[in-house]
Order: sequence, then structure tokens, then C-alpha cells
Amino acid sequence: FTTLASAQQRDYFVPRPSLQKYVVILAGAAVEEEYKKQINSWALLLHDILSRNYRYEADQIVLLMDQADPADARIYGSSRAENIRDELRALKEVVNPGDQIFIFLLGHGTSNEEGAKFVIPGADITARDLAVMLDTFSEQDIVLVNATSSSYPFCQLLSGPGRVIVSATRSGAEKYDTVFAEFFINII
Repeated sequence: FTTLASAQQRDYFVPRPSLQKYVVILAGAAVEEEYKKQINSWALLLHDILSRNYRYEADQIVLLMDQADPADARIYGSSRAENIRDELRALKEVVNPGDQIFIFLLGHGTSNEEGAKFVIPGADITARDLAVMLDTFSEQDIVLVNATSSSYPFCQLLSGPGRVIVSATRSGAEKYDTVFAEFFINII
């Protein structure tokens, strides 16, 4: 009850002079080499647009992708589960109440009776895993864009006060590679 009461008293997505915005871009895994290249291309393009057009500084964007060019300063490392957890923990240390966090999942997702997953190198991240990680950001506003296949089941577990969840699919049964990211990135 107290969490619900405090959530109802808080103003969400209200611009303030001290407001900071942060971005986490997660480029997942794919079976087909061509789709892997497309995912990485979207991730890098999104990073560049946010830096150039929206003036995000390097320390405000975390980009994790597999098969990363070690010389590319935009990429923090692989999108493995432990790196995602570590980067979200590090972000938690710098955000303030009311700050905004934008999270982009690019790649492939799966869904079955056991739940939905974001496919990454190594062990995949489930919607439940991600929900637990994001629960630590109760004082920040979160926009999560899940541009993966089978992304809709993430909505129920990730939804909550101060959150906007965007899904590329309308059900967990939509398991084909999506092109949602391409069109989303083109409009920002």
C-alpha cells in the first residue's frame, strides 16, 4: 500500500532544470549473420542520432553489443547478462530522483509458456529478470522500447507507475524478426 500511495503522489515525466536523461542500448544476438549486422547497425545509428541530434554526452549513453569493435569508443562491451546487470547497477549509482532512463532492446526475442526472453550472447534475459533489475529505479522515469520479436509479453511485467513500455509486437506468438527498430529510429 505505501508503494502505491507514494507512486500516486509522485509527478512523472515532469521537466525540471536538474533533470538528467540516460540511455541504455542493448543489441542482442541473432542466428543469421545478416540480421546480426542489421541489429548492430541500428544500435550504432541510434547512438549517433542521440549524440548528434539530442546532444547526449558519452557518459549518458551505454551501448552494449556483441561482436563489438574494441576500438569503437561508443561500445561499452558485450550485451551478455552480467554486463547488462553491471551497467544498470552503475547507472543506479549516478541517477537522481526524477531522472529519465531510456532503454532500447534491439534484436530477437522469444516467448513460450514459461515467459518471454531477450536473446543475448550467453544466457538470455527474461522479462522477469529485467523487471527485477528495473525495480531498483523506482524514483526515475523509464521509457523502454522493446523492438524485438515476441516483445509484447514484456509489457505486463515491466509496466508500472512512471514507465512507458513500447512493444514491437502485439503478442508473444509474433516470432519473426522485426523491422520496428528501423522505422522507430527514423522518426526520432
